[in-house]
Amino acid sequence: MTIFDTAALWSPVKERAILELIREDDDSDVESESEEGRGWEGVRLAGESFAQDSTGEGGPADWEDEVDVDNATAQDAEWERRFLAKTSPSLGANLTTLNLAFSPIALKSLRSLLLHDHPSRPLPALPHLTVLQLAATPNLPFSQPFFDILKPLVQLRQLSVAGKLVDGPTAVPTPVLLSRLAAATSTLVVIDLSYLPLGAEQLDRLIGELDWDARWPHLRRLGVRMGAKAEERESRRKALWAAIALRGREKPRPWVDIIT
Repeated sequence: MTIFDTAALWSPVKERAILELIREDDDSDVESESEEGRGWEGVRLAGESFAQDSTGEGGPADWEDEVDVDNATAQDAEWERRFLAKTSPSLGANLTTLNLAFSPIALKSLRSLLLHDHPSRPLPALPHLTVLQLAATPNLPFSQPFFDILKPLVQLRQLSVAGKLVDGPTAVPTPVLLSRLAAATSTLVVIDLSYLPLGAEQLDRLIGELDWDARWPHLRRLGVRMGAKAEERESRRKALWAAIALRGREKPRPWVDIIT
């Protein structure tokens, strides 16, 4: 399963879902399961429903009553406090995939989860993490601190930032958004930029202006879905590939599978 296998369903992942994914399993009455048994292989997509959690109970569809949208700010603060308190320090031993899509996680929590501070430079706290889902995370703006968290993750291969907001008091200017993101995630093989509130025309222009000789040299799949009709998607895909190929003037650009 990849980050493109399921379309985004715009409903929030609840706190309990994320804590179930990252907590240390200390339930004595629950039979121990491997990471593969909990569904760690591959990547859950933005908004994908969970049939069951690791205790055998219902997934997020059963937790709708736990969210009070009228008190979102207070809930986000409480979510972050509980998140930091309950995250297991032994989480990173073999973790390869982390899905935080649609969560209220903020920069402080993300940094605590992904990085260890070191006198010389931050080091990855999850040394085997290759797939990171950050779709529709409203408290993680495209800011320089956000890019600084991603940059040390040299093992990262797949990233989804689909549906994220692009404006805000700390967000970088839109014209440099993609170049800053690409500079911070140079090892990516797959990235999903779908449903960004830029519009297809502006997003495609930013992609065409990117220095494809220097940025994302290993990229093989690029998600730019906007929900258009089939004929429009094909025309857009061809135009984007032409723009990417033309930017690779120093040497031929390896094929990039563009998902529109």
